[in-house]
Amino acid sequence: MGEKIVKPWVHWLLPGSYPEFNALFESNLASIRMRAGLVGQHANALGLHFSAGDVVPTQAQTIVIGKIGYDCGQGRAVSWLKQIKKAKLAELKVILDYTDHHLANVSSSMHPFYAQSLPFIDRAVVSSEKMQNHLREFFNGPIEIIADPIEVQLRPPRTAPINGTPKVLWFGHSTNIVYLVNYLENETLCDSNFNLLLLTNEAGAQIFSSRAIRVKGNIQVHLAPWSLSNMTVAANSCHACLISSNIEDRKST
Repeated sequence: MGEKIVKPWVHWLLPGSYPEFNALFESNLASIRMRAGLVGQHANALGLHFSAGDVVPTQAQTIVIGKIGYDCGQGRAVSWLKQIKKAKLAELKVILDYTDHHLANVSSSMHPFYAQSLPFIDRAVVSSEKMQNHLREFFNGPIEIIADPIEVQLRPPRTAPINGTPKVLWFGHSTNIVYLVNYLENETLCDSNFNLLLLTNEAGAQIFSSRAIRVKGNIQVHLAPWSLSNMTVAANSCHACLISSNIEDRKST
């Protein structure tokens, strides 16, 4: 009998509990679906044992720090930092998956956690060269770029109707609603009539619905919950997609 091969154990620190990797793909956070989710999906092929969630198993040999979330001040930051420090004392490898530039925003609820975790990080992973440059200002260790994948099948743009009203898609998390509102209220940029299909989470729908938005054109808005399947269906019926952001903030990657 040959010796039993023990797979290296990688644990991804994420808010919540994920007994099955498929649950990662149900998250409305792209940083969970497209990064931790893919590693979990292909763990066997990579020769890894994979786990994810708030609690690091004692068998874990490598810890990847995912996005901690805005509610981190309610105990999660303290818990994660305690586990990260314990891992370093045990000489485990700790990797930071850095997808938003919270270190640059001292008012962010996540800023203290990232700032305090840096001394215990062996290396970091980012999604773009620009984010690599951002993080380099705070971290001197190795920083590797692993770009986000494309989650859905590419579709050619539809031709806008000549006489009808075009349908425009916007999708995003509640934290990005402010970018959409700023665009809609900018009379220089947004001056046309269109029907807007807005896919977001429950918090995003509440934020958008509670705003008294002043627009120049005639814009009819239809709200629907975000999901990959809903986004795929919506893309088939829309003529354009809005991707609104701000090049000066943490979402600039």
